[in-house]
Amino acid sequence: MIGGQALRITISRWRLQSRERVEVASDTDHDCHVLSIALRRTRKELFIGGKSVWLGGSRDEMLLTGPKRGNWRATVEGGCDFLRVFLPQALIAECHAEAFGAPPAGVISLFDVVPVADTRLHRLGRTFTALDGYDPVAGPCFADLLGLSLGLRLVELAYGTPSASGNCTLARPQIARVVSFIEDNIAQALCLSELSEVAGLSRVQLVRQFKQATGRPPHSFILQRRIERAKELLKRSDSTIVGVALDLGFHSQGHFTKVFSKFAGMTPGRWRSSQF
Repeated sequence: MIGGQALRITISRWRLQSRERVEVASDTDHDCHVLSIALRRTRKELFIGGKSVWLGGSRDEMLLTGPKRGNWRATVEGGCDFLRVFLPQALIAECHAEAFGAPPAGVISLFDVVPVADTRLHRLGRTFTALDGYDPVAGPCFADLLGLSLGLRLVELAYGTPSASGNCTLARPQIARVVSFIEDNIAQALCLSELSEVAGLSRVQLVRQFKQATGRPPHSFILQRRIERAKELLKRSDSTIVGVALDLGFHSQGHFTKVFSKFAGMTPGRWRSSQF
């Protein structure tokens, strides 16, 4: 949340196993933009106000829709598996302001119903499937980064690519404050909004400047520092692996072992043994 506005994306997975023709309907309005990606081949037809506006469902086909108004109805034949990413108005406005210097006036409506083929958009969208079971501490930063990247791409598709502008001077004191804040809260779930407030930078500026200063985006830096802190704790004779895992915010020893092995190249137990 920034200024009382929700900036977080919402992700849903719509799966139907039925071989029969299924019909779903909704008359609830919302102000989100939605990216839908077909994760398997299916046959789906979308109706708005009784009029057919889209028929598709090939694997990896993408559909963009703007704020939903009125009665929407869809029919699905032979089951389906759709990933749907909802981007709130505040996030789109933030991305537009970052790209062009100011948000557009009023409610933003980038798209009605638009099938789209865009390599960057598809790559970002598919990455959201990896958020199932993501790291509970560094994960919020990762999800925020994906949401910003997707929002910026949607703004580019709707308004064109902005020309490069603005001050690119590295804000070292601000980044140093963020690094210190991360170190002091290494076991807490940290999001980009929180880190950007510490830095006094926008979320997009924070990501760019943080990576320039540290060589890593915030979520990767947080994970790296947690593993380094874990190594310090594992060197203590009175520490246990499960205790270290829980002290650093990992939800289980198994999860800790998986992340530690990815960074250290071996399990916490083997690494600990190698130190003595």
